[in-house]
Amino acid sequence: PVRQNRVVMTNVGEHHSPDVGKPKQVLVVDGALIEATRISYLSKLVRVRIVNDFVGQGYGALDLDLDKECIELVPGSKSIIGPLGPKVCVGAGTGLGECYLTISSLAPDTGYECYASEGGHVEFSPRSDLEIELLQYLKEKFKQSHRVSVERVVSGKGLANVYEFLAKKYPDRVDKAI
Repeated sequence: PVRQNRVVMTNVGEHHSPDVGKPKQVLVVDGALIEATRISYLSKLVRVRIVNDFVGQGYGALDLDLDKECIELVPGSKSIIGPLGPKVCVGAGTGLGECYLTISSLAPDTGYECYASEGGHVEFSPRSDLEIELLQYLKEKFKQSHRVSVERVVSGKGLANVYEFLAKKYPDRVDKAI
């Protein structure tokens, strides 16, 4: 929360918390320090908006040159992208990042607004026999009796889980050089 022109974020930086005695991740953004700075570009700030990484990805995607910086997975799909239509950005990293963009309803002349989404809260929904086997494998590995998050499949660690499953299922196909 923002209090007295100051915000404390608890998922970045390192700080030893005296109440628990172990490192706690925090970052403090102090508006008063920014206002008092003599650095010219900081003194010009009027309003700051702190966003998660995928909101940044979403806004960045708006500047991509579709012909030079994108690969069309479905032939002809670029030609049907509406210039003012909604956009989606999805990517696997430490988790599954997702955001969507729509033309701002409050100020359409300002362009798109980007909204973060919690992709990792989605349940892995297998559709083939092999994917059902993967689900069973992950449920056993993570001691889950009901569900498995899609992040266990589609993320950096998730891809390692899939590789581990496939390597056990098809040991003769494992390339020992990798």
